[in-house]
Formats: sequence, C-alpha cells, structure tokens
Amino acid sequence: MKKLYFNVQDFGATGIAMPMERLYLTVTGHIDYHYPAGLFRDIYRPDLAVAVYDSVGIQAAVDAAHAQGGGTVIVPPGDYLIAPLSMRSNVELHLQRGACLWGSPELEDYFFEPAECWDLISDYCAGSNDFAADDPTRFIHRLISARDAENFAITGGGQISAQSGTWFIPWLNSERSAKLVRPKEMFVFKNCRRVAVKDIRIVDSAYWTLLFHECDNVLVDGIELNHFDGPNADGIDLSATSNVRIANCKIHCTDDAVCMKNVNPDFTMRNIVVSNCIIRTLCNGVKIGTESWGNFSDIAIDNLVIANPDNDVKHGHGGINLNSMDGGRIDNVRISNIVMRNVECPIYIIAGKRTKFQSKVRTPIAGKIRNVAISHVSVVNSTHPCLIAGQPENPPENLRVSDIYIEKTEGIKQQLPAESISDNPEAYPRPTVFGENLPAYGWYIRNAHNVKFTNCETSSSGDVRDEFVTEFTEK
Repeated sequence: MKKLYFNVQDFGATGIAMPMERLYLTVTGHIDYHYPAGLFRDIYRPDLAVAVYDSVGIQAAVDAAHAQGGGTVIVPPGDYLIAPLSMRSNVELHLQRGACLWGSPELEDYFFEPAECWDLISDYCAGSNDFAADDPTRFIHRLISARDAENFAITGGGQISAQSGTWFIPWLNSERSAKLVRPKEMFVFKNCRRVAVKDIRIVDSAYWTLLFHECDNVLVDGIELNHFDGPNADGIDLSATSNVRIANCKIHCTDDAVCMKNVNPDFTMRNIVVSNCIIRTLCNGVKIGTESWGNFSDIAIDNLVIANPDNDVKHGHGGINLNSMDGGRIDNVRISNIVMRNVECPIYIIAGKRTKFQSKVRTPIAGKIRNVAISHVSVVNSTHPCLIAGQPENPPENLRVSDIYIEKTEGIKQQLPAESISDNPEAYPRPTVFGENLPAYGWYIRNAHNVKFTNCETSSSGDVRDEFVTEFTEK
C-alpha cells in the first residue's frame, strides 16, 4: 500500500507566526532559581490580529490523513502559530528541520467547556486547582492531545514551543505576588495505544510537558526537552501506563524529569524502561510515585547522567526516588549505571501510609516496596544521606545495593541528632522527611528487611555520624 503524504501548506497553514513582542525578566532572584540578567522571550503572534491560526490547516491535514486510513502530515520549515491540536489514529505528524510550532500566547485559546473535561492524574495532584482559569466554568485545554487513538506519532527535527514565558515572566516580575494563570499540560494522550514521540525539540512548557494517561505501548526517543524554569514543569509523566520505552533523551526541566504515577488501585504499571538519558532538574531525575494507589512492576532504569551545574542556586532534590505512599506496591525494579552531580539526595526509597487519597477508595494501608536492585552509581556533591524507609507493619524488603560511590561536600554534621525520629507515615516524601540531621551520613535505613550492601562507600570528611545506620520501630 502506497504511503500517503499531506503537506500542511496545501491546507492553508502557511506559517504566520512572527516575534511580535519581547518580554524581559527584571526580577532575577527567587527561592529556587537565579535567572541570568537580561533573560527574555520573544513572543510569537500572527502579523495580523485577524489571521487564521496555522493550527486550522494543520488540523485539517491531520483529519484528512486519518480519513484516508492514515498517512504522514508534513510540516515544512517555518514558524506556525497553533491553538490546541488533536492527533488522530494512524497519523504521523512530521516536523521537518526548521519547522517550529508556537503555542498561542492567548489564554482564551485554551478554554473549553466543562463537558469536554478529561479525568487526568493531574487532577489528583497537589496544587492543580491553582492553575484553573479565573472563570470557574471554563477549563484550560492542552496544546496537543489525543484520546482513544492508536498508531500515531509526532516526529522530525523541528520544534514545538508552548511559549511559557508569556505567563511566567509577568508572574516572576511581580515577585510571585500575583496568581499564576496558565495553560496546563503541553501534551496529553489518554487511553491511547502505540504512540511515539521521536527526535523533536520541546521547549517552554507552562506545566507538565508529556503526559501519557492510561496508555499502552509508548515510545519517547531522541527528544530534547528544555524549559523556561517555572513551577510544576515536569518532563515526562506516565500515569496508569505500561509497556514504555524512554530512551536517548536530553531533559532540562524544573520538576520531576521522568515520573510514574498510578491512581488506579486495580492496575499495575509494568514493563517500563528508562535509558541513555541526560537529565538536569531541580526536583527528581527519575521518580516512581508519589501518587501510588495502584502498583508498579518490572521496571529498568539504566545509563543515565543526572547532573546540575555547579553554579545553580538549588541542586536537584533527588536522583532516583521510589515512593509508595498510597498503599500501592513497587516490585521488581533494577537501577544501574547512573552518574550524578549536584543532587541533594542521590537515592531515596520511602513507603508511607497516606490517608488523604486512599480513603476515597479503600481502608488506608501502608505502601510496599520489594525486590529492588541498585548498582554502579557514582555521585559527586550530595548533601543528604540516602534513605530506605518504610512503615513497621509493611517494611521494604529484598533490596540489593552494590558498587555505589558518593562524595559529599555539604551537609556534614559535627553532632548527632538530639531528638528521636518519627515514622511520618503521612508526610510528603522528600530528602528531609525525617529531618535535617539524621543518625547516618551515608545510608539511613528505617523499618526495612533484608537489605544487603556490597562495595558501597560514602565520602564525608569530618562527619561524626556513622556511615550506615539501621533502625526499627515497633508495629
């Protein structure tokens, strides 16, 4: 069967976006970020206010390819202004090198009616309501989305920008005194199968970037993802999604770079590989949880560099973070060949017992973590000891940790902790969940069974604490 090609210019998408405004950041110092002086963003708009957006023609090309049973939609070099687009089954949207899709800088272009609202993982996450439109009867749409579609892809050497500077720069210039109103996830794919995002550059998302919710058979390969640093700017989020390969990506984001979440208590996310990526983040490199009503199993994480520049105001929270906080189970995870620099807590594995979400679906139970192997990790400049901690009634078990070298240059303590430590079952998991001063400088293990260390060393010159400390509390 002959492959069909559809050029968006034949459907009226001629490339109308132009840099019509330049926004300068004047307040460069904030709690977590220090922006360089003179930072700006050129905001792309049509050269005429009455112009029809290029997304009209691009959508028409996508729909035509779908109607023909599938095909490749070609976006030639140029600057295209788009409002939200919908992908269709059996369609490849291919951005040629030099093509850039600029998301509309007008918030009204993202509004849609409540009847069209999708139930997504972000609706359960803390703070998501802060980013709704001022009009509570309207909701904010995603820039590119698909629902109940299959066999589609976004590929090529081009770029897609959500123009988050439109919203972030005025908010940051107000020293965060104003409410931040912005679009939500940049890409959302719900209940889709055989989805690929390959080789494109994705920049300046205003919220989470790539969200796969209840999908199966996902490939994210060779993308470059770079954000204007702002809150809640995750890289790649997987929610109740299985059979995933994330590989060969370069990710610079503010929040979690790769994050797996599951609020379906009857579903197990499984068969997930994250490999050969370079990550810079202020939060976590790769994270399982925090939202974890359901289970996670059969996950491989390998060959990663998780590194922040030495002159960043704040280093990343964590490198690898496994959290089962809402009664779910994390099982059969292998982590290997990881290089980290300027990460506060290289590895933290925490099982809690939060009631906030669980009580909606069941009597709350403690999360479970078991059968985890971590090997060949090298860390330069960390602050906090690594953590392995659970609840006394359901401790993490069967963990193997080997060939780990950690060089600490901060967080060195000259005295032992003065107060006892609580299990904190409801607390949000972070490096300081048990306090700033823990009994160990290398590894603090609390309520965990059958944890074996081989050839592990933490360098922390002058620290008076022990390198390894294991504690148990009563059930």
